[in-house]
Amino acid sequence: MGTGRARPRGRLAMIGLRLVMVAGLALVAISGSVGLTPGRARTEPASSTSPAPVAFGAPVAPHTGCAAGSSGPAELDLRRAYGGQVRVVRVHLPAGYRPDRPVPLLLNLHGSGSTAATQETQTELDATSDADDFIVAYPQGIRTSGAGYGWNIPGTPTFQPAGPDDVAFLTGLLGVLRHQFCVDPARVYASGFSGGARMVSQLACTPGVRLAGIAVAGGLRAPSPCHPAHPLAVLAFHGTADLSNPFNGHGQAYWTYSVPEAGSHNIWVFDDVMYMGYYNGGARVVDVSGELRGELYDQGREIAHFWSGDSKGFRTNLPFAWGAYPHNGVIYVDDVHSGLWAVKLGKAKAYSITTDPAK
Repeated sequence: MGTGRARPRGRLAMIGLRLVMVAGLALVAISGSVGLTPGRARTEPASSTSPAPVAFGAPVAPHTGCAAGSSGPAELDLRRAYGGQVRVVRVHLPAGYRPDRPVPLLLNLHGSGSTAATQETQTELDATSDADDFIVAYPQGIRTSGAGYGWNIPGTPTFQPAGPDDVAFLTGLLGVLRHQFCVDPARVYASGFSGGARMVSQLACTPGVRLAGIAVAGGLRAPSPCHPAHPLAVLAFHGTADLSNPFNGHGQAYWTYSVPEAGSHNIWVFDDVMYMGYYNGGARVVDVSGELRGELYDQGREIAHFWSGDSKGFRTNLPFAWGAYPHNGVIYVDDVHSGLWAVKLGKAKAYSITTDPAK
């Protein structure tokens, strides 16, 4: 750590009322509820009816699979060679699928130690696919993990540089599916659980991968660098009692930061001080003077934290801080759920990550 000037830690004290409610955040999501009735998982591939191989990563024009594929409903098990290895992708076509009408596509990734077939059975998305008319694809990892498989995710301590390139595999898979089926390229989504959620986070940050949105459970990450092809919606679920990927961080080597730290927005730096909106983590002010290495919070560099949740907000006591902007000694925090706040630094106070707005 550098020897930059010391700054007192403190808290942000509200000095005024909210000024105005900001517009709510519109999440782009596939319509319909998830997991209402059991899906129709099939464990054996229909190799005799599998389509001819299509090279992963090959350029694919929009709608190349339209008017050329099969009609629904159908359950296929596509086995494709990539990098000299056979990759398994289970595909469910909705009951109303027609090869001449583009429909949304959802990639649904299993967690570490699981399989594509298990993900299909446990998420029960096949029934939702039939009800709401979208294709679901269940790709499978190839790295052995417990009784199943895991994903080789760049930027994590378990990443193997010489291992399978799962980013390239999933990127190429999108092209394969658009070639084989009639997919609307503007409505391509990805979801995942645990390790699958971490893999989806990485995929969303990959240049050239155009997703309309992602939905993840128990594993949202903040990959760095992150250069998505365009802005996309993010929907994340994470239990505060999760023991595998703890909500407050400090878990296994691949899971060190807290859930609120998995997303930040509108970062401003003035006079060696960084101001950030941390979504559900509220707003934070951090000293970034000198040399920056390691975990900044553990080094005592956090100057202040403001919980922007409110009991009368659009979402009760749930912050969604979009940004923090300093001006003339006042920090303006705009929160999607509770409006615009004007705050100032107050007296020093002990601080720890918490989900309780009273603390």
